[in-house]
Amino acid sequence: MSTVGSGGREHAIAWKLAQSSRVERIYVAPGNGGTETEMHKVCNVNIGVSDFEKLTQFALKNNVNLVVPGPEQPLVEGIEMAFKKIGIPCFGPSPKASIMEGSKTFAKNFMKRHNIPTAAYENFSDYEQAKDYLNSVSYNVVIKASGLAGGKGVLIPTNKEEAFNALKEIMVDQVFGSAGQELSILTFSDGYTIVNLPPAQDHKRAFDGDQGPNTGGMGCYCPTPIITPELNDRIKNMILQPTIDGMRHEGFPFVGMLFTGLMITDSGPKVLEYNVRFGDPETEVVLPLLSEDTDLAEIMLACAERRLDSVKIKIKQCYAATVVITSGGYPKNYLKGKEISIADIPSDGKVVTSGGRVLSITGVGNTLKEAVKKAYDGVKAIQFEKMFYRKDIAHRTQRSGSNCEIGGFGGLFDLKAAGFNDPILVSTTDGVGTKLKISQAMNIHNTIGAEPLFFLDYYACSKLNVDVTKNVIEGIVKGCIISGCALIGGETAEMPGIYNEGEYDLAGFAVGAVERGKLLPQSLLTPTKIYVNQLKPLIKKGLVKSMAHITGGGFIDNIPRAIPEHLSVIIDSKSWEIPHVFKWLARNGNVPSDELFRTFNCGIGMVLIISPEDINEVFKILKESDNVYKIGQVVTKESNNGKEIIIEGINEILIYD
Repeated sequence: MSTVGSGGREHAIAWKLAQSSRVERIYVAPGNGGTETEMHKVCNVNIGVSDFEKLTQFALKNNVNLVVPGPEQPLVEGIEMAFKKIGIPCFGPSPKASIMEGSKTFAKNFMKRHNIPTAAYENFSDYEQAKDYLNSVSYNVVIKASGLAGGKGVLIPTNKEEAFNALKEIMVDQVFGSAGQELSILTFSDGYTIVNLPPAQDHKRAFDGDQGPNTGGMGCYCPTPIITPELNDRIKNMILQPTIDGMRHEGFPFVGMLFTGLMITDSGPKVLEYNVRFGDPETEVVLPLLSEDTDLAEIMLACAERRLDSVKIKIKQCYAATVVITSGGYPKNYLKGKEISIADIPSDGKVVTSGGRVLSITGVGNTLKEAVKKAYDGVKAIQFEKMFYRKDIAHRTQRSGSNCEIGGFGGLFDLKAAGFNDPILVSTTDGVGTKLKISQAMNIHNTIGAEPLFFLDYYACSKLNVDVTKNVIEGIVKGCIISGCALIGGETAEMPGIYNEGEYDLAGFAVGAVERGKLLPQSLLTPTKIYVNQLKPLIKKGLVKSMAHITGGGFIDNIPRAIPEHLSVIIDSKSWEIPHVFKWLARNGNVPSDELFRTFNCGIGMVLIISPEDINEVFKILKESDNVYKIGQVVTKESNNGKEIIIEGINEILIYD
């Protein structure tokens, strides 16, 4: 096989192709440092992406029988036709089909002809006419350059002044400035059948918080929770399939990878643009989600041979995130040739920076949080002068189904949009308790939070202190983000006759949902620590029989609630290290050992009850994100002398050193 291109996208493609048992050799033209050091199947060839004569000669000489172009330029210039003439199939569209990316004007008119949802638009080639139109509209606009722009030709101004500046940059200065976020779906197509990869979200702006100039992409994550199953079907049936059918009916069938940039609006999904190839950095997050038994080479060949429906494509149930490391100054003027230091790099040579976007670091995990952490752990292993990267990749995630504004007394929540088919609602309410005394004494008010599907807060005080209230709400929001929960409303009450000055009370109301066929909810795993993301993989695999969140009531009151009446538990208190703070409380507060275990969690925030044969798998999953211990066993209550719980070794571990 031959892959054409030199970016992180081409490295990711070569990496996945090399896993195929059908592939003997992968030539990357011209390739990069990553493909040069990739596994033995991959090697670089020093030929430019638009040098079709040399590329075709090399392919014939080296028995290449499938070509995969990466960037858009050779596709628009006709690389598919060049290889078609010598009888070598190409995973990529014809130059006629590539016009969907090569001309934004053509693409917009195509969408209009085929009733594909897109924003209202006007095309201009005259700067003054474009200014007059912009001056006449009363809404914000998206401005796009018609030609190829390396991923930087979409601008989303936030006001009229920015819009006029953007217009001038495109039509007069002929440069590209800032752009907004896009939701991307990559679709395999053989001209008839389509198969979508999980939706991804790119981060276009250069700086944290989606600030700064537009770039080719500073990072990406996948799948994004913005797309619900219902919306995914709607996009496929109303946008993607009609696009492929329309291109075929107009005489230029699309074969290859269709990249569709979407904006999700209140009135539904709208197409921003089409690209006719793998996106970058989207490729780096979608390909790692293909299962080990999904053969990318077979998929590409099936597309080229118009038989995509003959292959199976499976997606892993996990997440991927990539962080792009750039040279300082990108996307404007940046330095090249700076030596890169990478942990475990071979000692027989140097790697130096060559472009603006230097490296893409991808992490894969059971949760999005885990995937992002792994990506940033990889970033920490890399150093070079003027190295730069965004530190907030995947910050835009929100709970699907939420439809509200913060500050209201209540809100709407769409269970169907959240992905539930036949749900049972589960609700809970709780106060924060004695921790409030510590919060008020220490003037720390932002460490209290709560959990999925949605959450409402109740905040009561003597007199409202804006700064304190702001800190409390920030803590609640942080907890909601961690647990994937929507904060949809709440109540704030001033009651000077009830509370002393400086005092406040805080309660939370959480509602979760579970499919009717599953008795164990994935929600309501609230404060001290939120365990939702760690436990979801176990719950989905059916590895957890029951669980007890050790909050007020400690071991003695909480664990018995999680088991049938005829069973009891024996806890070995020496199986984990009880934090010193609890020993200090016992000593200085004169708290008896049994009362300590009745009131506090003593270092164990969540107790899971599992089958003995599943312990190794459970430990393997949980150890990636937290400490985990085997602390006891479930026995019959009869064998435990009728007691619900026995904690062994209490007096030994509470020796106050």
